[in-house]
Amino acid sequence: MSTIEDKTPDYLYELVESYNDDYIFYQQGNIPFLLTFPHSGKNKIEGVGVRKKGIIDPDHHTDDLAMAIIRCFNCYHCFCKNCNCNKNSNNNNNSSSSGEGASSSPEHHHPDHSCNCEIKCQCHTMKQCDHVSDLKYYKDCPRPFIVYSKIHRKNCDFNRPEDKAYEDIRMKPHYDLYHRVIREYITKIKTEMNVQPLLLDMHGQSDLVNHILRGTKDLKTVFQLLRDNGGDQVLSGPNSILGYIHRHGIPVFPDPDPSVPAPLTKSQKIQLDPHKEHPHYNGAFTVINYSSEPININTIQVEVGFKWRSDYQNIIYFSKTFRDAILQFHRVYYLKKK
Repeated sequence: MSTIEDKTPDYLYELVESYNDDYIFYQQGNIPFLLTFPHSGKNKIEGVGVRKKGIIDPDHHTDDLAMAIIRCFNCYHCFCKNCNCNKNSNNNNNSSSSGEGASSSPEHHHPDHSCNCEIKCQCHTMKQCDHVSDLKYYKDCPRPFIVYSKIHRKNCDFNRPEDKAYEDIRMKPHYDLYHRVIREYITKIKTEMNVQPLLLDMHGQSDLVNHILRGTKDLKTVFQLLRDNGGDQVLSGPNSILGYIHRHGIPVFPDPDPSVPAPLTKSQKIQLDPHKEHPHYNGAFTVINYSSEPININTIQVEVGFKWRSDYQNIIYFSKTFRDAILQFHRVYYLKKK
């Protein structure tokens, strides 16, 4: 496949620790957020049979979502510090910290005449790139740490404890690597950034196709976040991650306004409580394990509705909005405390 013409001067690149093969992708970040993708893989290991226990369906199109999110965080146009390339963005280095964050509009914002970088927005190039192998990292772009499994859930479920994750011993090295990298990145954030990481475990769901669902085991996996920030504004307020997404036109559940009636589920087998998380998507092994001792960090399971991962324009819009939500959260709940 063709890729966009790269006019970026070499001095704008930087070396970033990353790894990419047929089974896993991971990259080191420079902000205290860790995104994990346990059910996005399509690759099946030769000779390894289908698991006989547990769910084997992947979270469809979350591989595209992972690619788009990685691209959006590595778009030099959106973070160009030589000029005001994205005039509606407060995420570039010329912006004030009091803004609402970057525009999430999928339309391209043309750079002004003072810009000499000649770089087009690369948030829209997902379709033009097969893999992350061609990715070059730009200086000045904020990046979360990312761990993304490419192995099909039929072979291994990375969001389960090891004794339930796989049934063929050949999967053990892959399972161990996935979770070892997560632990190493958590340690790196704690020791080098001297802050508590926030882990966002990324999934897809189709019960509320228009919504993004929050999963925290009904606040158990974020008790430190709530304690340290004085209440639920950190989870549902305008500068929270899901609150930011909500006020930019993407429905979330639970709704930031608990007086809003709960939406009807696709299956209509359960009646949702507007004050509680969806009981089928309120958090599983990853968020429970890494929010517990001895690791003990804040974790949120993010369930992306089918609408926002099945259509190209919606994938890009969600990915840019999600990126901006993370960066706004970082400004308000990390940087302003320093």
